[in-house]
Amino acid sequence: MDKRVLAAFAVSALLLIAVAILERYNFSQMKRHAENVNTTRRIVATFERLSSDLKSAEVYTQAPSGDQSKAYFEFYKRESDSIPTLIARLRKIVSDQPERMRQLDSIEATIEAHVPVLVQTTVYEMATSEDAWRLHELYKTHSLINRIVWSERRQLTEREVVLNNTTAITNTVSFLLTLTAVSVLLLAFLLNFSLARKGKRLETFLESVFNSAQNAIVSYNALVENGTVTDFRVQYANPALRKTLGIEPDAIVGRTLQETESAERFSFLLERFNQVVTSGEPLEFEMLYNTGKTELWVHASLAKRGEGLTASYYDITETKRSIADLTRSNAELAEYAYVASHDLQEPLYKIMAYGNILRTNSEAALEPENKKFLD
Repeated sequence: MDKRVLAAFAVSALLLIAVAILERYNFSQMKRHAENVNTTRRIVATFERLSSDLKSAEVYTQAPSGDQSKAYFEFYKRESDSIPTLIARLRKIVSDQPERMRQLDSIEATIEAHVPVLVQTTVYEMATSEDAWRLHELYKTHSLINRIVWSERRQLTEREVVLNNTTAITNTVSFLLTLTAVSVLLLAFLLNFSLARKGKRLETFLESVFNSAQNAIVSYNALVENGTVTDFRVQYANPALRKTLGIEPDAIVGRTLQETESAERFSFLLERFNQVVTSGEPLEFEMLYNTGKTELWVHASLAKRGEGLTASYYDITETKRSIADLTRSNAELAEYAYVASHDLQEPLYKIMAYGNILRTNSEAALEPENKKFLD
């Protein structure tokens, strides 16, 4: 796959991972908010119940025996008796909130100091007695409870605002990241589609080149065993193989070099194939190829291709014959030239010999103008 496509998929994956992290963060925030809201509501409800029961304690008074209103006052007594339970429940809820724990300690201390005295009389009697200051302390306790409830409600509202803002921002960022990831994926898909079309056109072009090539072209894949190349399997062979070597392409595709060649030629070719695969350098050589019916001289060109190689074979038998004929013709011409040169030199030697005899025997009798012909 093209590196650009892989990069696009990697970017999309990272963006989607970022979206997942944001969604998880958003979910965690919502979960934490839900827990905080639940805690706040429990605090508010329990403090409101405590305030209500404290008011019941203020209303309650011991009724005389046989008084018909005793059942009415017993209702307030039950609510008054539940105050310690409510305080214990609040301690569990606000155990991780030091400020609330201090406020609860203050409320509990006030209730324990004044409620037992209050239930022995009426609010009116206490207000007109020397214990009127106790009502003032209880009033401050009611005010503190109301402030706590108001504070918790305000925190609840603020948390909802923060959560809504955070959720809106997170959703916007997640949407933008998802949109970007989808866009990148779409771009990667289009790029991959374009590359696939180009690859298909190139494959068609190469196939037409291979099929129309005059040279026999065979593509081999290396077979590796224990880190050593032991053989090569034919992956593709073009139709020119039939004309060049007399081999049907379909007959060798999918078969190994050892299955298609003689033992001697297999060793010869395997050595050279390994050399090309190991070094990565192209190699050319000539070999005598026996088709079973005739012998051919073949020129082979090898080039590495991935984990294998591509071989091109060309019949040079006629070229070899032409060279042999030319060599023989040149030898014959050289012999003829030697003989012709010898035959042409023989009359010259005789003329030179007769000239020398004439110079020796008759030079004195010759006229001066004739002596120059002897030089």
